[in-house]
Amino acid sequence: MRAQAKHAVRVAPRAPRAKRPRTRGRPMTFDDPLFELIGSATDAAPTDSSKKYEYLAEAFANKPECE
Repeated sequence: MRAQAKHAVRVAPRAPRAKRPRTRGRPMTFDDPLFELIGSATDAAPTDSSKKYEYLAEAFANKPECE
């Protein structure tokens, strides 16, 4: 410290925060809504996008030739 300082401030490290207890999730059961999502993507019927290449081939086959 300087001899000419009017106010002295004591600096100390801050006390560490108390850690919150970790909350654990609940166990998963078969009636959990997450189980409804499993396999839902594969159960969908094919859409028009599955025939994309057929539609493109048909469009190019019917295209008039440029002169």
